[in-house]
Amino acid sequence: MNGIEIFEKYAQEYDDWFDMNRFTYESEVQALKNFIPKNSKGLEVGVGTG
Repeated sequence: MNGIEIFEKYAQEYDDWFDMNRFTYESEVQALKNFIPKNSKGLEVGVGTG
């Protein structure tokens, strides 16, 4: 299995997790926001399925 195939194999499962665990995801995001100063800049790397 090459590098891309592994991501394609689990893409739907990954996306489904966010649908099934929306409140968990949102609470984790809120917790992280408490550590980020308002109006600061950031970089999001390697997330999501497309």
